[in-house]
Amino acid sequence: MGALKFNGVSLFASTTTRDGSTNAVFNNLNQDLALDNTVDVIVSSEGNAGPKVSVNKSMLFSALTITTNNVSVSAAYTNALNGSMANQGESNSGVMTFIADSATTTINLTDISVGVFTQAVQNIATLRADNGASMSRLRFASDEMARQQSNLEAANGRIIDVDIAAESTRLAKYNVLVQASASMLAQANTQPDIALMLLR
Repeated sequence: MGALKFNGVSLFASTTTRDGSTNAVFNNLNQDLALDNTVDVIVSSEGNAGPKVSVNKSMLFSALTITTNNVSVSAAYTNALNGSMANQGESNSGVMTFIADSATTTINLTDISVGVFTQAVQNIATLRADNGASMSRLRFASDEMARQQSNLEAANGRIIDVDIAAESTRLAKYNVLVQASASMLAQANTQPDIALMLLR
């Protein structure tokens, strides 16, 4: 589950530092998660600079790892919790995790209190709200980019229309000049004939 990626970017955050030395804890405001667990999406028309939408990676592992002594306090999900006791839902040093390595691993419901279940559901609801807010921001940015594209296409069309009108006017001007030149040349060619007629 931790390796799940979209477009080459991991969707889940498991650590708070780039080297993986500090484990992420769900809803812990004391840890600086912004640098390592945030994906910045550039939403400008250029695509390489401009306004950004920051999308926080979901801390699903930590949200489903709960301290049984105080369910309101989330615990860090570490590789140490990958043992069979933790995967079966049993308490491991006061920490309960719902993360399992395989679908065949079962959880004994008698070892889990209602408070742990309730807190896990609340944590998932919080993650869904965060993801919904990120989706809303990305959808708004997408709509804004679509509006920018249509405005740019309309502006380009107006520029092309102006160019066509200017070229049409220039063509009419040169047609008039060509016709006037031809008429003047025809009149000039008739002048010697008139002079010859007068001499006869």
